[in-house]
Formats: sequence, C-alpha cells, structure tokens
Amino acid sequence: MSSNYKNNLDSTRAALFAPSNPSGKQQATKAKSATVRSAPAAVRDQATTSSAVRTQRSGKSNFRTSLSPEQKVAKMNEAEGFRKQAKKAMSSGLFSSPDPVSASTYYKKAADLYKVCQEPKLEMLLRISTAELINDRLAAVEYKRAADLAIEVEGYGVEKAAHYNLNAAQLFLESGDNAKAAEATTKAGLVYIDPTTNNALTGYETECVTNLEKAVNLYVPFCLNPRASSASILEAGDDDALNQDAAEHLVVTSAYGGKNLTQIMFHFILMGEMGSALYAAGAATFLYEKDSISTISLHRSYLAETVLLLAQGDAVAANEAMMRHFQKTSYLRSRECELEENLVRAIQSCDEEALTKAQMSPVLNNLERCLIDLVLRLRVIGTAKKIERDNRDHEEDEADAEATFQEMGDLMAEMGLDGDNDDEDDFDLT
Repeated sequence: MSSNYKNNLDSTRAALFAPSNPSGKQQATKAKSATVRSAPAAVRDQATTSSAVRTQRSGKSNFRTSLSPEQKVAKMNEAEGFRKQAKKAMSSGLFSSPDPVSASTYYKKAADLYKVCQEPKLEMLLRISTAELINDRLAAVEYKRAADLAIEVEGYGVEKAAHYNLNAAQLFLESGDNAKAAEATTKAGLVYIDPTTNNALTGYETECVTNLEKAVNLYVPFCLNPRASSASILEAGDDDALNQDAAEHLVVTSAYGGKNLTQIMFHFILMGEMGSALYAAGAATFLYEKDSISTISLHRSYLAETVLLLAQGDAVAANEAMMRHFQKTSYLRSRECELEENLVRAIQSCDEEALTKAQMSPVLNNLERCLIDLVLRLRVIGTAKKIERDNRDHEEDEADAEATFQEMGDLMAEMGLDGDNDDEDDFDLT
C-alpha cells in the first residue's frame, strides 16, 4: 500500500512540476490562431466597431471610429433599412394601425448605428423621433442624448439642447423621478454657460438663471427653502397650494443632492448672481440639515450663506443667520463657525484690521476658489468688490488670482496659521 502511495506521489509531482512541452505549446498556439481565423466575420466587425470613443467637454461629444469606408456604408444602409421599417410601422393600412412601440424600436436601432458611423445629426434626429413615439423614462433618456448632440450639430446649438433637456426633465418628473428631473434641468441651465469665462453666453443670461433656479426648486420645493426670497427670477407659484407635509415628499434625498446644489451655487457666484447663489445655498443647507450626517458639508454651507449675505451688504441678515447657525451644537466647535463669527463681527464693527485677519484664516484652504475670492473681496462697508471682467483678459484674471492665493499662503505661513497639517475637514464626522 505504501508503494502505491509513493508511486502516486511521484506521478503527481511529475505532472505539476515537470518542464512544459514546447511542441505541445506550439500546437496550442496554432489551435488558438486557427480558432481566431475561423471566427465569423460578424464577430470581427463587432470587435472593430466597439472601439468608438466618446469625449465630452461642456456638454459636447466627439467620436472616433475605426470603421473602414466599406463597413460604414454597410452600417448606413442597415440604419436606413431600420428607418424605413419604422416608417412602415407607423403607416395605416386597411387591416393595420400605426404601431408606435415597434417604430420606436426601429428608430432606436437606426440611431445606434448612426452613432457608430459618426453621424451626430442623423443620430440626433432619430433619437428625437424615438422619444416622440413613447412617453416614459426611455423617451427621457433619448432626449438627454439628443441634447448632448444638439450642441455640436450646426443649426441647433444651446437653445435646442436646453429644450431637449427640459423635455427629458418633464418626462422624469411625470414618472416620479425628481432626482433625474433636477439633473436634466440643471444641464438645461449649464448649456448656456461659457466654460472659458464661467459666464452665461451673451443674450442667454435670463434663460441660464431661470433653468438653474428651476433645478434648485426641484431639489427643494420653494416653500421649504429658507432662502426662497433670495431667488432672482422664480416666485412662489404652484408651491403656494402645497402644505409642508406634501412638499416634504417632493424633496430629492439622493446621495449627491446637496453636492449638486453646492455646484449650482458656485456657478451663480462665478456669474455674479449673488441672490440666486444664496437661494441655492439655502436649499443645500436644508438638505444637509435633513441628512444629519454630512457634518462638514453642513458647516461649509452655513459659512457660504453668511458670506453671501455679507457680500450683498446685509450685515443684519448675516448676523441673524449666524445666530441661527449657533443653535447647531456641533457647529460651535468647528473652525467654520469661528471664521463666520470673525467676519460678521469685523464688518459690524467696521474693523478693517479684524477683517483682514479673518480673511487670512486657514479655513479658507478648504473652500472652493470662487468662495475664497468672495471672502477676500468683502469690505467693512457696502457690498463685495465686483470684478470688472470686461476690461481684463481671462488669463490675466487667473494669474492675479494665483498671485493673491500665493501671497495669502505666505502670510499665513509667517504667522504660523498654516492649517494643512491638522485638516480634518476632508471627513464627514457625526
């Protein structure tokens, strides 16, 4: 029995640790290459077309495809066939009636093929045709895709992109998905912003602010926003008929709701719309207070509210907001609370020296650059200094901002106020 065990052990070792057979490896390689050569042509075509790459910048999309001219012609013909089938499905006959469901399926297949063929205009038109035949979340998705394409298609531009995004938002809203509706409405406002200047495109300022304020209203209903009176364009409308309980059910409680509202606030600040920025900040504060988990985010939202009030020259309202923020026990122990109090007290007492000292607080290192710039532009009397963008080049503004931040950092280091080593603000503590 022991000899059998030894023989089995030797054979197992030989199988596991013996050198591999070169000839066997070559045979396996030949078999694998033969398998690849015998693969169907359709599979190879699919592998070729799967290399389409999409890049986005400011809502635009560009495609690079490795299709050969013959393959592109074949795909275009296939897409045209689907389009004709969709048109046939929508035609009426003696014994048939239009079939929107089948037609929308054919239109979508054709749109997907035009996407592979790098034909954005044809794809956009078929996406719209698909969305018009159905009235559900799938239609909203098609409208969102059409909005992304409309920006780069000649003859359409930002107006059509915003229109398609608003259509998608309405469909999401009807399906009960307020979060998706708010995101689509936000995109309908952001398409009007020039990414190089962070300002609204000339002639579209009202549309941009309106859509972004509508997005804020979708995240937090107008009647629940503590800063509703600061809205620049929106007014209490349909929300008047809502009571507090009904409005609570419309609040978007998604994980990134507060973050999205904060980003909208930053866009308003960069555009110089301080009232709208305060409106967005109030909505973000409401969500963070309702969340009761995002402690650091709530503290920074409190600080942003007060800074925006001071920037508008309303020191009385800023003091009232500060006293309300003090009711939050955890906020009293935060560095944001200290900075907020120092700013308010300095402006109330018209103390230039105290204001300058507060403007060098290490807490500023953890804030968004546009909010830091707003703090640095605060004055003891009147509103915050305005940036004259018309007389200055954008690159010069960037260079001046970098120099300002560097100078502030050097002064803080000399005074021993550099707070980079003890930065606990990267974590949300409960």
